[in-house]
Amino acid sequence: MHRYYTLVNKAAEMTGRPLNNAHKLPALLQGAGFPELVQHCYKTPIGLWPLDKHQKEIGHWMWYIAMTGFEAYALALLTRVLDMPLDEVVKLVEDTKLEVTERRIHVWNPQ
Repeated sequence: MHRYYTLVNKAAEMTGRPLNNAHKLPALLQGAGFPELVQHCYKTPIGLWPLDKHQKEIGHWMWYIAMTGFEAYALALLTRVLDMPLDEVVKLVEDTKLEVTERRIHVWNPQ
């Protein structure tokens, strides 16, 4: 999973459209005329591993989003920008999906 995110973020950065720029949103919104902005940050699980019922439901939805998005983000960025062979990208996506599905691997996503 680490390799997947490293490569996808590198490719997106090379196109001038970084994916990991959420930290810039408060300043952009304030600059757009929302001066009384209040930001709340949450850690959301990805997967069905949490014991808490509410966190498990959130984790299920985040898992679904991740499973449907891994290939969508990787195919164009990794084959066109990084010139990776298609079969290597498909294997990377499959391996990443397996990692996220593992209940022993606890993935958190800051929101």
